[in-house]
Amino acid sequence: MGLDMYILSLPEGMDARSRSRRWDSATEEVYWRKANAIHGWFVHNVQNDVDQCQWARIRKSDIKKLIDACNYVLNGGEGWEDVLPPTQGFFFGSYGYDSDYVDDIEFTQKKLTELLERWNPRKYYYYHSSW
Repeated sequence: MGLDMYILSLPEGMDARSRSRRWDSATEEVYWRKANAIHGWFVHNVQNDVDQCQWARIRKSDIKKLIDACNYVLNGGEGWEDVLPPTQGFFFGSYGYDSDYVDDIEFTQKKLTELLERWNPRKYYYYHSSW
């Protein structure tokens, strides 16, 4: 039990409204477990502050902004604690700025950079979480 998070892609011509086939057709691009600061970023920046385990369409520019936020935190920029703050929720993991937090930020920066390198403009990309 806990926060599971995904970036999923769907083939060209299929979007998240195709509920009956979306999981079967989706490709998992990135998976996190209890990376609550990253989840909070998606909720605030992509999901309009609505956190209901919905599928939220993401664009390449969203990924670039999150990579920039990760880099800012990892480089210790002024006020870095406010850029990707821990987000509380039901079984969301640790809320401190500890080694798990840093690991989540480093993992995100690495995996999203890799995702940008293989980005396919003909696919639809979504963020999805569940707990």
